[in-house]
Formats: sequence, C-alpha cells, structure tokens
Amino acid sequence: MKLKKTYKLLATILFCLSVFIIHRFELYSTVANKFYAFITFGLCIYNLLRSKNNMIKFILHLQLLYYNYSVLFSRYFFFIDQFRDFYINVSNKTLGIGIICILIFEFFIFMFDNKDCKTDDACLYNPRMNVFISILLIAAIIGCFIFAFDWSNFGTRGATSPIYEYSGILFVLGLFFSGKNKTIKTIYGILLLLMIVQGMIYGERVASLQFIFILFFYYFKDKISTKNVMIFSVLGIILMTAIGNYRSNYSLNLLNISEFYNSITERYFTFDGADLGYYCSLTFIMVSNVVSKTVRFDYFVSFVKSIFFGQNLSESLQFFTRTYYLHYYGGFYPLYFYFYGGLSLVIIFSLLWAKIVFRCLNNRFEKHKDYFSVLGLYLVCITARWYMYNPINAFRPVILFTVLFMILKQIDISKGKLSHEK
Repeated sequence: MKLKKTYKLLATILFCLSVFIIHRFELYSTVANKFYAFITFGLCIYNLLRSKNNMIKFILHLQLLYYNYSVLFSRYFFFIDQFRDFYINVSNKTLGIGIICILIFEFFIFMFDNKDCKTDDACLYNPRMNVFISILLIAAIIGCFIFAFDWSNFGTRGATSPIYEYSGILFVLGLFFSGKNKTIKTIYGILLLLMIVQGMIYGERVASLQFIFILFFYYFKDKISTKNVMIFSVLGIILMTAIGNYRSNYSLNLLNISEFYNSITERYFTFDGADLGYYCSLTFIMVSNVVSKTVRFDYFVSFVKSIFFGQNLSESLQFFTRTYYLHYYGGFYPLYFYFYGGLSLVIIFSLLWAKIVFRCLNNRFEKHKDYFSVLGLYLVCITARWYMYNPINAFRPVILFTVLFMILKQIDISKGKLSHEK
C-alpha cells in the first residue's frame, strides 16, 4: 500500500512538472494541442473501461467521456462550423491551455478512482421507511414542481430556478428513506416523470438529466449493465439532439428526420451544449490575460462566498467575461480556476473535487457509509451541472445535501426512539 502511494505521488509530481513546463514555454501549437487532446481522450476511455464492474462509477466516467468527446471532436480533432463566429476569436495558445486544464482534471479523476472498490447497495437503498420524512419530502417536491419553475417562460431559456435544480436532493433522500413501500416509491416515480417531461417541454435538457439518472438508478437498478447503459446512452444522445432542435424555436415542425439526421451527423454525435459551454470557458482564459490579478482574486473570493450564500448572475464570472466576449454562459469546471489563479489553482481544485467524489464512491470506510454512498450517487446524477456549467454546482449541493441529510437522519432516529418507547 505504501509503495502504491509512493508511485502515485511520484506520478503526480512528474505530471504537474510536465504541465508547468508546457505552460512556461507555451508549447501550444495545433499539432501539440491535438496531442494533448489525444492523451485526454485516451485517459477518459481508460477511466471508463476500468470502472466497468461498478455501474455508478461507469456512468460518471461515461458522462465525462462524452462531454470531453464533444469538445475534442468539435475543436481539436475536427472543426465543426457551428459556432464558428465564436471560436474564430480563439488562439492556439488559448485552446492549448483549455485542453491542459481538462487533462489535469481527468488525471486526478484517474488518480483517486480505486477500481477495486464497489458500491454497497445496502447503503443506497435503505430498507427502513419513515412515513413522516416521505410525506414531508413529497410535499416539498410538489412545491418545487409548481412554484420553482417559471411556467410563463415557454419558448425562452431559463425556466428553471436553483431551487428546482436542487430538488434532485429531495428525490434522492426521499427514496433513501422510503424503504420498500411500493406506494411511496410509485409517487416518487410519478413525480420524477413529471419533472422530466416538464423540463423537456421547456427545452431544459440538463435540468431533466438528473431526474432521468435518479429514475434509472432507483427504479431500474436490476437492469443496469454495461450493455444497457451503452444502448440507453445512444438513445439519450439522440433524444437530447432532438430537444436541442426543438428548442431552436419550440416547434415540432423542425423535428423532421432529414434535418435531424443532418444535425446529429454533422456534429459527429457531439453535444452542442458542451461545445458552447467550452467556448464560455475559453473566454475565462482570454479575459484573464487583460485584467489584473487583483480582479481575478476578487472573483475567486466571490466564488467562495457564493458557495455558502448564493450568487446573482451579475456577480458571476460568466457575466463578467460576457462584457468582453459574447457567449451563452456555462463553463467547464477546471477552467474557472485558471481564471482565478492559473494552473496552480486548477491542480488544487481538480485534486480537491476528485478527492471528494471518490471519497463517496470508493466506499472504503464504514463510518457514515450510508451518507457517502447516497451523496456519491447524487453527485453522479448532477455531473453535467458541476462539470459543464459552474463549479458552484459542485460544492454548494454537497453542503445542502449534508445539512438536509443530517436533519432527516436525526428526525428518523427520533421517530424510531418514539416508536420504540410506545
């Protein structure tokens, strides 16, 4: 074990030294960038293959692979004409820094993923039911469905709210405390379907995605296999592309077969949302070159504060860089930290988040095993939100989940004691 840790430490040091040398001497030619992209793609595939015996980890790596694939095949291996007007502003150096940041993140995902650890289903699916908690969370979810969604926003973007997006926590914890009660599980299943349909009708692909994953894990767990996951992934890509075409003007008239076929093949089955989000990420790099370190540090402080106290869009890094370059928001996790503090901060926060995720998924510790298992499942369900849109969607949900889990756990214990005393 000590020898393995020594090898990992040496590998990390050598990797970080290589990254700093590349950056110091600006080794960012077109050929070099393709080489870094190839290494990144290979590492993503390797991470996926080594997790094939753990379906929760497999689905995490599959998502990361697909989102990275969408960027690599759109901007490094090929150049897709869609969004040309955006990417025409981007230099080889900026593209090089971008792919190095992605590679750093994927490297630490590789380093912290223990392929020998498997998920304990007994922790994910609590056999004991708590009626009070179940009814409480069902009521909260119905409230989110009705009031946390802007029903008047049909035909435009932004129908969801942060409360709506965090409602996935309520579903995961509600199902955890629902035991084997079929009636309660059926109610949660109906609500999940309603959330999915609601999001899709309004063109909110990523908002719907977490509910699809929760439904998949809790209602079709016996059907989860490598083969089935791959089949449903292809169907999911087709569905998400169709929704993307539909929301261009919110009309079913655009969903003709020939246009849909052209759309999906011209993009090599890549996800246009990832492509747009990556461009927003690259503006972080470009703007970091023209503002002072003080401004960058101030935005980092604002980011840390926002984890605990929330953030208005006008205070976000995305909004700030949009005053320099037009984009449609989003941003890949590691590239935010390049703006805040260069490659050093990218390394620190990639390491930190990989440590948190696999602390949950590796299941090596008995203490609080149920908490870590259920949190890990939830983080996998919201991968798109924390990886492609905003790192606040990584850290803030962990805090909210932890607080709510502790409260509900205490209620569960208290109710159990009262029942025992009676």
